[in-house]
Amino acid sequence: MRYTKARQKKNTIWWGTFLSLLVFLGLYIFQVHHMTSSAYTLSSLETALEEQKETNKNLNLSHPSGNSFENLAELAKQQNFEKVRNISYVQLLEGPVARSVLPNE
Repeated sequence: MRYTKARQKKNTIWWGTFLSLLVFLGLYIFQVHHMTSSAYTLSSLETALEEQKETNKNLNLSHPSGNSFENLAELAKQQNFEKVRNISYVQLLEGPVARSVLPNE
């Protein structure tokens, strides 16, 4: 049985429409999958960010503010440290203070 040209054209249009719908359905499924995975990743990153913020807040609270460089001079006075006024070095008249000794072979 031979198809007429009109029937062949109609058949071609039908198959083209069917294949286009399949392609669009596949793209839709791909996009939904991608959006879902992106939302899950974003959610887990937001959770990690909140945990990091909480950790940072705890670290800032536990940081000892008394040991900063701003209070170093006052801390030195409390420990009875004095400023160095004169520096003198010990001179050795003989050779080096330490020698390397190789084990007997």
